[in-house]
Amino acid sequence: MNIVLIGMRGAGKSSISRRLSLLTKRPVISTDLLIEYENDGLGIPGIVAEQGWAAFREQEFRVIEKVTRLDNLIIDCGGGVIVDLDQDG
Repeated sequence: MNIVLIGMRGAGKSSISRRLSLLTKRPVISTDLLIEYENDGLGIPGIVAEQGWAAFREQEFRVIEKVTRLDNLIIDCGGGVIVDLDQDG
């Protein structure tokens, strides 16, 4: 079973995930950092500028599909993970 943190941007998900990791001895996976890694270090603003919001949200969805197949993790989701936006963002 995973612990999944969702919430608005700046709500403290990353800070809480690190604390939970220390308490539970589970690794933390940040969906935002994983997306940046898969884009050769390009940050989210750069991804959105180059590819658009729809492409970014599709990547986010794929990353979440991957990490939720794993077990015993703390998953730190990006602030917009529950948003399903049209092409205009």
